[in-house]
This record gives sequence, C-alpha cells and structure tokens, in this order.
Amino acid sequence: MDRSQILAALTALAERLNEVGVQGEMYVVGGAAIALAYAARRATRDVDAVFEPKMVIYQAAAMVAVELGLPPGWLNDAVKGFLAGPDPRAAPVLDLPGLRCLVASPEVLFYASRSRPGRRARRQLRARAAVANTRCPSWR
Repeated sequence: MDRSQILAALTALAERLNEVGVQGEMYVVGGAAIALAYAARRATRDVDAVFEPKMVIYQAAAMVAVELGLPPGWLNDAVKGFLAGPDPRAAPVLDLPGLRCLVASPEVLFYASRSRPGRRARRQLRARAAVANTRCPSWR
C-alpha cells in the first residue's frame, strides 16, 4: 500500500465508523506511519496501529477490505507489544468524522524497529533511522 492507498482505506474506514455513530482513535506506526507523514513514496504491506474501539474498527476494516479489494489483514494491531508507552510527539495526519489518526514520532518508529529481529527489520531500521535523523548500527 502506498500513501494514497492508505489514505483511501483510512478515509473509507472513517466513513463506515461515522455511519454507525462511532468516533475511532488510531495511532499508526511502522511503514504506514512513514508513508503518511515522513516519506510519501514509501509503501507497506499493511497498516500497523493501535486503535479504539477495537472490535468496531476491525468490523469496519473488514468491510473496507471488501470494498477496496484489500487483503483481510490490511489493518492490524500486532504492533501493540512493541510499544512502551505514550508518544508525546505523535503527529496528527487525519481528522475526519469517524476517525482521528496520529502517527508515531520518528523516535518511536526507530526504537520499535530495533526490537524486531531479522533481515527485513534491519532494512526497516536503516530507513527509520534516516527518518529519525539518528545513526543506525552497522550490520554485516
């Protein structure tokens, strides 16, 4: 998903939530956060986020997946285990009837990447280090 596809999916999600009278809150991390706020050309496989109300948003996201031809897991909260606490530098990227989205600060993006092992995570860590304007350890 590129920036325009992520925005389209989140906008459709906001519309579904608004139709049922729900105002969702979402904190986006990972590649989707980078695409939305820091590097518009970045693409990602899914949207990693924490959100409330969880079950209502998952139900609406399933409808959006069908409507837009997205994979069933286009939105997930698997990242919640990598987050340490509040992010005072989170930035708003979307504020619509039905959904308000914040993206993680560059520092949170960088440190969340550091906790994940593997080659793909190392590539992501280098990209996020650039966004956070910090140095990344060198791997061989």
